[in-house]
Amino acid sequence: MSRSACVDSPGIGPDKTRMTIRILFLGEFGVRFGREHTLDCAEPLSVAELRGRIGAQVEGAGAVLARPDTRLAVDQTIVPDSARVGPGQEVAVLPIFSGG
Repeated sequence: MSRSACVDSPGIGPDKTRMTIRILFLGEFGVRFGREHTLDCAEPLSVAELRGRIGAQVEGAGAVLARPDTRLAVDQTIVPDSARVGPGQEVAVLPIFSGG
């Protein structure tokens, strides 16, 4: 498992707790970037902010995460970029799927 840290955060929130988000790259993305990462942050993030932070920390993932056809799921539910991600949640980065 790879551990990434938020660029602008020491990883400790105002109440002195650490917020860890589990990041899973699925399918072809898992092969390219490694299947599992964690991101430590001091504050909840929107999915849009999370895309940027993951892209900055995982080499080569920025271009994939910037694509509008790359979807993110929070706790196994596909969500829009405006959704919020909190402590202990799991975020999956989903490649385009084909089929019926």
